[in-house]
This record gives sequence, structure tokens and C-alpha cells, in this order.
Amino acid sequence: MSWKPVAPAALLALAACGAAPAPSPDPSPRPSASTTTQDGAFAACRTRADGDAAAIQACADTELARIAHALPDHPEAATRHAAALRALGDDAIARGTFGQGAAAQVAVADAAVRLSQQRAAWLAGGTPPAGRGDPTRLGDAARAAWSASRAAACAAYRVTDCAARYDALLNTYQPAAEPTPMPEPATTNAGLPLPDCAEVKAAGLVGGALGDAFYRRYPTSLADPKGVDHVTLDGAAIDNVVGYLACVATLTDGDPTVADNAAALFASPRHGVAAFAALTTRAKAETPEGKGAARFLQQMKAMVD
Repeated sequence: MSWKPVAPAALLALAACGAAPAPSPDPSPRPSASTTTQDGAFAACRTRADGDAAAIQACADTELARIAHALPDHPEAATRHAAALRALGDDAIARGTFGQGAAAQVAVADAAVRLSQQRAAWLAGGTPPAGRGDPTRLGDAARAAWSASRAAACAAYRVTDCAARYDALLNTYQPAAEPTPMPEPATTNAGLPLPDCAEVKAAGLVGGALGDAFYRRYPTSLADPKGVDHVTLDGAAIDNVVGYLACVATLTDGDPTVADNAAALFASPRHGVAAFAALTTRAKAETPEGKGAARFLQQMKAMVD
């Protein structure tokens, strides 16, 4: 069974021509981007639907059209986003992410609305999505559609750490981590060693570009609270990882993306004590890097303790 949000062509027309959305069960004026997270009209429509899956789908279609109409005119980003929603919905139904039957259809519709509301509010200048989504947990079609949507949005909107924050939107479709069997610990060569600070600086990346590069480079296994304890790390590997984290955190002025991804390592029952010890040692250095490490140490203590 395929779930169908607003068609890409419809979103393209909304973005390119400024046309009004189709009549809704609860008509309202075109909302500003600041109102895209206030889903009172959608909630009221769902209440009137009284659990009917088809009616709730219609409510979701109307809300998605309203959200698209509220954003600035970026037709390619709007079209790619609509295609990604359709692929994500199909993927969730096929995988049974939200169960089966009508209840799953309703959950997919709700997830599409929540994702789109968060996306619109953030791209319009609001609070960025928190956490870390994992596109690798999607099927091939959904992953490709999501990648295209992310690329189009990040090209159209100038937001910090776009790739990492965009993937965080996937949390609405990934309510819980899928169990990953790991009968044996992973080896230390999976994504390691990470660049040292001299190499990071030599790359010449700053700000959001450095944050995006970090998000792509940092091993997913180390950012996963359920997986990090399965990774074998000796003292040298711990120091390498901690040094990389402290360096990027310093150069990005404490970007929360770094701390969000580092939290699993520092909270790890297996590696946390060694990670804090390595960072504490670095923080004692009377150098700019040492001062940056000290700030990162305080940031991680606040998150983990």
C-alpha cells in the first residue's frame, strides 16, 4: 500500500506561482513561516476526522500544502521534499515502522506533518532540529529521495550545519533505533583514525562547512549509544577520537552537533571514563587548543553528568 502526500507538481505550483492551497476542511489565510509549527488547524481537522484514516490523510494533505505555501519560493526544494515524503511513507509502510493497517497509515500521515512543520520552522529561521537521524536505516528508494531533498534544501536555504540538522528531521520516522545484532565487537579500523587538529585546520573549512564535514566523517558507531560499547578502542584510539572532537568543537565555537554526536562515547559504560580522562589531560594544556578542550570538557560534563 502506498501513502501519497501532496503531489510534487502541486507543491511546485504552490512555490512557483504562489497559488492558494486547495480548499481545506478548515480554511485559513496563508500562514507565515513562524506559524508552521502551530498545527491547530490540523489538530482540529483530525478531531473532526474521528479516526477515519482517509479523512486524516486529507487533513495531512491540506496541512502539507499550507506549510509549503508559507515557505519562500524554492520550487526545486519543495518538489524534492514532497517526493521524499512519499518515499518515506512508502518505506515506513513496507517496513512496518508504525505497525500495520489503518493505524500505520495515520501514523505516517502524522509523521509527514511533524517533519514538514519542523523543517519549515527551521528553514525560516527557527530552532534547528535536535538529535541525529540515520538515513542508512532507510530503504534504497527512500534514502535516495531523502538525499536529493537534503541537497536541494541545503542549496536553497542558508542554515548552519544543514546536512546534520536536515537528517535530524528523520527522527519523526525513526521513533526508536532498530536493533543491530553485534555478536562480536567491531574493530578499531572502522572509520579510524580520525584527522588530527593540524589536518582539520589544513582543510580550511569553517563554520557550517566544518560542521557538515564533521557529521559526514564521525563514525556512526561511535555516535550510537547502543553501538559504541561494541567498538574496541585502545588508549591511542580514544585519544585520537577525543582530540578530533575537541578540535572541531573548538573551531566551531561549541557547535551542539559535535556534542550531540560525542555524548554516546562519553556516556559509554565501556569507554566513558577513558574519554573523560583523555579530554581532561588535553584541557590542562596552556594553549588555545587546551582552552578549547576545557570548554568542551565542561560542555560534555553538563550533558553526561
